[in-house]
Amino acid sequence: MVQILCMRHGQKDGDKLTPEGAKQVFIAGEYYKAEGFQFDCIFHSGANRTQQSAYIILAALQEFYLPIRENRNFIYTVGKDYFETREDFEKEVDEINKNGGLLDYALKVSQYAKNVRLMIIRALQKIAKDMESNNHELALVIGHSPMIVTASSDPQNTPYGILECDSILYTLDNNEIIATETVRGPIKGGTIC
Repeated sequence: MVQILCMRHGQKDGDKLTPEGAKQVFIAGEYYKAEGFQFDCIFHSGANRTQQSAYIILAALQEFYLPIRENRNFIYTVGKDYFETREDFEKEVDEINKNGGLLDYALKVSQYAKNVRLMIIRALQKIAKDMESNNHELALVIGHSPMIVTASSDPQNTPYGILECDSILYTLDNNEIIATETVRGPIKGGTIC
């Protein structure tokens, strides 16, 4: 059995963290340390803001030996394959939020949510397999919202999209997601869009 904590990067300006975003990430890292999370490795999506977040988390954890690796399966692709414009994506998110804002509803009305769910499940399964072969128990993945929540095993109680530095903890056994838990960041972040 392995666990993968998927965290959304901090507040950004373009593809870099703002000073507030860096603070959000550092405090999230301190929170993880205080809560007893002991990561074996850290992954980021390859975007500059997630890579910055990974190094800030490392500093907050004071665990400088942890390997940091890129995993492009967690890159944010809104607009590229699903929507013509960012505004189209935001309209869809607004519609989902007006109907409760839960993943369950998003999976009923959004082809994007359905496709990304499959992509994230596969990405988590690949990481879990790699973790098991290296005898790792807990990994941190820094990615983007809303896609990191779409693989939840409890869509009726999972928000569609999370705020900056919020995270979702996935537990996998035999390469299947058996449990999920939303973990709120210590500093309330901004919206998912």
